[in-house]
Amino acid sequence: MGSKVWEVRYTINGKTTKTTIGTYPKVTLANARKIKDQYKTTAMEGLNPTHLKKQVKLEQEQDIQGQFHLVVYDWLKMLKLAPITLNKKTRNFERDVFPFFCKYDAHQNIVFSTHIKDITHGQVFEIIKAKENTSIDTARRLLNDCNDIWLYAINRGLININIIANISRKGLAKYEVTHHPKITDESILQELILAIEAYPSQLTRYALKFLLLNPYRAMNLTTLKWEYVDLEKGIITIPRNEMKIKNKNFSDFILPLSTQTVRLMKEIYKLTGWGTWVFHGKNETVPMNKETCNRALERMRFNDEDAGRRQRTHSFRGTFRSLAETYERQHGVSEASREACLDHHEQDVKKRAYTHRADYTAQMKILMQWWADFIDNL
Repeated sequence: MGSKVWEVRYTINGKTTKTTIGTYPKVTLANARKIKDQYKTTAMEGLNPTHLKKQVKLEQEQDIQGQFHLVVYDWLKMLKLAPITLNKKTRNFERDVFPFFCKYDAHQNIVFSTHIKDITHGQVFEIIKAKENTSIDTARRLLNDCNDIWLYAINRGLININIIANISRKGLAKYEVTHHPKITDESILQELILAIEAYPSQLTRYALKFLLLNPYRAMNLTTLKWEYVDLEKGIITIPRNEMKIKNKNFSDFILPLSTQTVRLMKEIYKLTGWGTWVFHGKNETVPMNKETCNRALERMRFNDEDAGRRQRTHSFRGTFRSLAETYERQHGVSEASREACLDHHEQDVKKRAYTHRADYTAQMKILMQWWADFIDNL
């Protein structure tokens, strides 16, 4: 015998509709009569009770989905970021923003949060201004991320306007760029090369030699995967979403390898080629710690900025850029190609529309081989 259901009939514009309002005994007779009366009253007002019920359900779902913390997590998931970047952005919101809008249980799990439509631009502005006291850079990044989150919420139909657009960046403190110290004196650079060659830890030594030959950012060095390396073609291709500039309109970052780098990579492959990471950590299933090379440079006593002897992982990029500019007449490679080796992009939007499509690979290959030869000859 099948389950018993309650049905109600209502008429709108002369058309009678029958719909189910529940099953017995889950819905009692008294409740069924109450629902029937509500349906008929709604129909008498010219409204379709079935459509109204669906609308109410949709609004209830949006009330849940529109909770600020859920919107942020959905937005982060949609971005498909590299794990390091994802963790950093998640941590920034959980530490600096969520406490203002979320309610937590005794174990610090989020129970619920304010709906994004109920958050004011004044609240967001105060949060950003407060963050300026500890990190201007993070404050500006949070504001940019909030702008993207509100646009994402508009596209999902959770809100109608972007309140972040009303927050003027001029009201924020200016971020002063700190230039990394770098070795540009060739005699000191020669000392650094000899110190690296003598460094006892083999994999760290290889990582530093790789940095000498290839101006990678620390993040791209430590998270470099063997699947990105093509020694036959002599290139390394890093997906755009793992680069500092993640603009989807830009192609993946491709850097040609010098013959010296190819030889070095073959040696490294003997150590780590069985795994995922070119430079793994002490736990061989994870990448090398981004501070490993910095600590090695400190142990080698390249930590005296006043004497022009301070070098950090990021400094190798500055060393390459400075000396490549100094010897431009020797190698004959254009500034645009030199900047392409660093994955630097034109700031002017109109100019960038043309330059980001340019292929500098041939000149980049010339420059990377010149640079490796320059290092060898010091």
